[in-house]
Amino acid sequence: MGESGGDRAAKPAAAAAGARRYQEKLRRYQQKLEQRPQVAFLLQANRRFKEIEGKHLALVISVNLFVAVIPLLIIIYAFAEAFSPHRSFGALVVRDLHLTGSSALIVRDTFTSGGFGVSLALIAAVGIIASFWVWIAAVMGVYWEHKAGPAAVAAMEELSAEISGAEQSSVSAKPAS
Repeated sequence: MGESGGDRAAKPAAAAAGARRYQEKLRRYQQKLEQRPQVAFLLQANRRFKEIEGKHLALVISVNLFVAVIPLLIIIYAFAEAFSPHRSFGALVVRDLHLTGSSALIVRDTFTSGGFGVSLALIAAVGIIASFWVWIAAVMGVYWEHKAGPAAVAAMEELSAEISGAEQSSVSAKPAS
């Protein structure tokens, strides 16, 4: 037996009404949370992190740091390992994490003495540290806004707009080569 046309139209309408009620309930809950100072501060810091594209900034920082510093650390590590060939990075990870069997063999083979394994471990660590730096910058921006007050924030935004306007006008004023 088929459904009548009215039943088909009523189901999506009822689902949409249920979704609106749920969204309204979520909005009220969010407003309650934002009334708590600590939660509001963390939510503002999270919004700031997203506004400044924190993930992308952390990626840029970590890649620049990796390209600039990490190869030196790899060379130093390879030089130090030459004096103790049984202390490869893979062997240290296996020992420290108490790995045995096939997982120990996979880790030892992945992180062989030298570049690839060490590079992967270091870029991961640098990425985590860079994300932390950008998160701290976002938190400190929100903290400064709370402590400085609306007048100081408005003055800073005005100064930033003036600087941005001056940079854009100097870029557009340069003759095309």
